[in-house]
Amino acid sequence: MQTKNFEINSSVNVIRGMELLPYGFEEKSKESLSVAILSHGFGANMTLSMPYGEFLAKNGYAVFMFDFCGGSLPGTGKSTGRPEDMTIETEIGDLLNVINYAKGRPYTDKKNIYLLGGSQGGFVSALAAARHPDEIRKLILLYPAFCIPDDARNGRLGGASYTKDNPPEYFNCPNGMRISRAFYDGVVGMDPFILAKAYKGPVLIMHGTDDPVVAPEYSKRLRDTYGDERCELIMISGERHGFSESARGNVCENMLAFLKA
Repeated sequence: MQTKNFEINSSVNVIRGMELLPYGFEEKSKESLSVAILSHGFGANMTLSMPYGEFLAKNGYAVFMFDFCGGSLPGTGKSTGRPEDMTIETEIGDLLNVINYAKGRPYTDKKNIYLLGGSQGGFVSALAAARHPDEIRKLILLYPAFCIPDDARNGRLGGASYTKDNPPEYFNCPNGMRISRAFYDGVVGMDPFILAKAYKGPVLIMHGTDDPVVAPEYSKRLRDTYGDERCELIMISGERHGFSESARGNVCENMLAFLKA
């Protein structure tokens, strides 16, 4: 497997990420590679996606991983930007920038672009795919955080606690992230299921049965939104938010089977 870093200058920030290519692949060859773009969750960073990225690269995909601008705990992400300036909308913009960057590489197959996102990254991936449904061939969502708008409405956005009728200007979240009222305003009136439905391609959702952060019912509702004929939901017994190392092998095999189908 080959690895190299990349940078994308957006209008405000610099998106930094890593590209993984199959071992032995020659960039000058005429071979084109299917593309997998991985998006991390709230406060996390791309290193948590590495097991999935390495697996997909070893199986022949060009993998692009990146840190959302302001989307990581301070000091842990490589992209620029502050958590206070990060919103779902800015993360959608970051992901679209990475998609465009990946499409511009000379060895990528622009007709075979797959999005894979976990938690908030899954939420963002689903919304980005809905905006550009003809560009994304398949979508993989791991415990996608479709609870975010409900959490905002119910006084627990990002795990913070506040009076739902009087939200603060800033939300100090238990994981160390500090987000702003702009994040709240962007999601509090949102129906994400209506928005997600605009994507018409195949979808795989995987979710732990014991997830305390995103209730499994959100993924069940999302499966129903997409429809059984094109969306598969795999519930993983005993798993919580973020899959354990022991579950990861089966998760990877499920991903590969879905992508190859």
